[in-house]
Amino acid sequence: MPTILYSSNSKHLSRFQRKAKLSSSSLDVRINRNDSPFLSDKKMDSKEYLIDLCSSIYPKSVHSEVARYSETKLAIHAIVALICKNFICSWYGEKIATKDTELVSNIYQFFDDIIDNASKTTVDWEQIILDDLPMLIETHIVIMRKVINEKLCLEDFYQLHLYKHTYPYSLTAAIIQNFDNGSKLQSAFMQDFVGDFLLDKLVEKLAEPFIVVDLIRSICNSIETRKEEKSNTSQTNNWFQKIYHLFANFQIHGNKVTKKEEKFLPSLPITNNFFDHYIFGALSRCLQLESRKPLLFLSLKALQVFSNNVEFINSRFTHIFHSKTSSIVSRKGWMSALWLKMRHLLFPHDNKLGPSKEVPTVEEFEQMKKDASLGLQRVARLINANMILGITDVECDSFIAALTYDKNMNKFMLQRLIDYLVTSLPVVSTSSNTP
Repeated sequence: MPTILYSSNSKHLSRFQRKAKLSSSSLDVRINRNDSPFLSDKKMDSKEYLIDLCSSIYPKSVHSEVARYSETKLAIHAIVALICKNFICSWYGEKIATKDTELVSNIYQFFDDIIDNASKTTVDWEQIILDDLPMLIETHIVIMRKVINEKLCLEDFYQLHLYKHTYPYSLTAAIIQNFDNGSKLQSAFMQDFVGDFLLDKLVEKLAEPFIVVDLIRSICNSIETRKEEKSNTSQTNNWFQKIYHLFANFQIHGNKVTKKEEKFLPSLPITNNFFDHYIFGALSRCLQLESRKPLLFLSLKALQVFSNNVEFINSRFTHIFHSKTSSIVSRKGWMSALWLKMRHLLFPHDNKLGPSKEVPTVEEFEQMKKDASLGLQRVARLINANMILGITDVECDSFIAALTYDKNMNKFMLQRLIDYLVTSLPVVSTSSNTP
């Protein structure tokens, strides 16, 4: 960090300490004021464009490193750079009488280390997708049903979750604990920057009901578009052909795995029953399969019994899951597209932080909710979820209603998911909100 910030005799130190905290009023001032778009002769969101964007903010000392990054890493750094531009670089000349860029360089290095550590992490996708996330989601669904049916308040919601009001500061401590270098000033800065800004204000922005609904509409439209493109480029198969291909895939998967996908497959012998994973019980309970889809419920129970007694079935389904997961994870583009979408949401013109559009009126918001529900209904029909799982139009309406019930409930769920995902990384070893 800049030398001036470490000097105990500096006359600027007390002024920095008074103004460094990112208050909500200072955040509001920065939103959508003189938001002229970032200018570049490169194609929007291309690798060259992202290099130009990062290089326009980061110090020259790191430009050569930025130019060598992959598209995914550039997409992440573009967000970090824009955050620095809005809330760090604006200090110089006004709040801090220096043009020293060491602080921005250290923030760049801080996030670069996190990205590198995350990319080197061996992720247990089976545990995350089939056990941990379904448990978190089912708990939230059950509590939201109770809250909506009984018209409970936010404090009741927190009590049902056994929430100790520890977010975002305990989560912040868990994130930055392994980056502590003994500097109290740097610690105070990181608490404000990561906790007050990233994990509080930005998460609160993403938890806005109209933002969530708009995101769902975009996802549904994207799924419908891909499905339509796929149907136009390939012949439509009948049910017999689909069943044939299903059994063919069942036989092939687990036998042929690319070298790129090998690192995602389980290295230890398979000892657990695949159908004992939490997700199958959660689906049965949340969708009430026993009463609404008894044949499907019976099939799952039969597979659970058979996989316990027939090793071939258990190992084959396990390898199918890992093969499918590894092909998705190793596929190029999806991760960078996710970060690009987040950047567009937070910084619509690659300049100032601000919403991509004005807050809708009550009538406009009701129409957005209706459109999102209709989109979910169409997607459910496209993937046959209405026939297989019995998902109804009323349940799509209820899902949208739950997501728009209370912004603070959305915020809590996002913070809880971040808590789980971040504390799964090797840089953090303890959970910040253990009941």
